[in-house]
Amino acid sequence: MKKLDKKKTILMGILLLVAVVLLFVYVNYFRTFTVTFNVRIGAGIATQEVRIGDTVAKPTDPTADGYTFLGWYVDGEEYDFNTPVKDDITITAEWEEN
Repeated sequence: MKKLDKKKTILMGILLLVAVVLLFVYVNYFRTFTVTFNVRIGAGIATQEVRIGDTVAKPTDPTADGYTFLGWYVDGEEYDFNTPVKDDITITAEWEEN
């Protein structure tokens, strides 16, 4: 059996540790998600890129002739703009016809 080179083993361990730390920092602090606004009626609203754990900026309420804007919803529930973003999401405008 070959004798292990102690310096090489230590260097490889340090490099592996640095790689794990960099991956952890990226995943937990620098990753971004895309927030898409589905207006469905009227003019569109630009998507936002949000860092993990940050909140999305609430856009100005859209308007459309003949409709009343009811709010922003995700999966049938009104979206809370104080909720930290943890994934790509689509926020949809709900309307009521006048």
